[in-house]
Amino acid sequence: MVQGDDAGSIWLVGDLDRSGSGPGDWALEGQYLIDGVRYNSYQHSGFDIELLVQTHLTVRIFE
Repeated sequence: MVQGDDAGSIWLVGDLDRSGSGPGDWALEGQYLIDGVRYNSYQHSGFDIELLVQTHLTVRIFE
């Protein structure tokens, strides 16, 4: 889970091994409400990874 203030931002890197032919990409898959906090769910297509990011944070995806 990634939490932060309203000015926060994160980068998600799709090509995790930086080979140029990476194993997959990040995609926004939905939202969750956990203990009153709303999160966007990002999943990576090449790995079994789910990352929850507070909805007010800026997410940039670098493929």
